[in-house]
Amino acid sequence: MGPFYFLSNNQIGSRPLLSSEHTWQTGQIEAPHPIYEPNARFYILFFSSGTFIEDDYKIGWAINKNIFGPWKSSRVPLIETDIPRGIVVSGGQYAVRGVDGNWFICFHIHNDPGCKGGRRMCVHHIMFNDDGLPRLAGKPVLRRRLRVGVEEEDGILNSEIPYHLKPGTGYGRHGSGGNGGKAIAQKVFHAISKLSQ
Repeated sequence: MGPFYFLSNNQIGSRPLLSSEHTWQTGQIEAPHPIYEPNARFYILFFSSGTFIEDDYKIGWAINKNIFGPWKSSRVPLIETDIPRGIVVSGGQYAVRGVDGNWFICFHIHNDPGCKGGRRMCVHHIMFNDDGLPRLAGKPVLRRRLRVGVEEEDGILNSEIPYHLKPGTGYGRHGSGGNGGKAIAQKVFHAISKLSQ
């Protein structure tokens, strides 16, 4: 087994891995999650900026050929609060590659502006530009089978009211706590497995 490295305050030892370098990033950078996409030829680090109780909570990405950084972050966020699309205070992301090779990003949003009410889990299909940089297709999907490549046909590209905000489609509040991460990861893995069937 190889060496272990611990990330503390966005640093390994005294060397910063990622810092706030653009105006959309606040001083708080959290939830780093690196992936490697061979076609991109570099690592992509997804992260949250801000706090989940403020409207400035956003998801961004950074790239580097060396996983130990320093990382160069995107000039604009990948996902941010967008009330008309139903995205309110997004963050806490995790990227996973399905068995069919497609990438997905899972993250939470608040039910209401101002961070009132519970939170919901959303799933986005991650696509990659010709230069290997990530972009998203469609709108968040909540408790609904996601068919990759047919988002418009399924009504999640151009629907007037996002599916996850329509009455009767939410799953309400969720509990949080130290033991919830494993259960959530198992649910995400199970859901992604079903998407690929």
